[in-house]
Amino acid sequence: MTILGTLHHVRSVDYIKQESKTGSLPLDQWQLPNVTAICHAHRSFVKFNQEPIIPKKRPFEDGISIVRVQLLCCLLRFADACDVHHSRAPEAVFQIYKEFIPAISKEHH
Repeated sequence: MTILGTLHHVRSVDYIKQESKTGSLPLDQWQLPNVTAICHAHRSFVKFNQEPIIPKKRPFEDGISIVRVQLLCCLLRFADACDVHHSRAPEAVFQIYKEFIPAISKEHH
């Protein structure tokens, strides 16, 4: 895995923050910390209790509702693990699904 590959969760967070500042990605004060935490922690080697600490839950918009941040991180990790990538699936699996895989994903495979 390349250095850039290992840091794509960090680059995702930076991109989201930048686009939020410019207004291209309209996330409010409640949404932004949740979305960035989920993006940061979707990598399996990121520990929830290390900096930046990923909270188990956070208040949402009305201050009464909550967002289960760690659960969402886990769901994204699971979905990410289902990706047909050469490091996760043998070539035979790729050949079966290649007609359904987007071109950019084929490139990465």
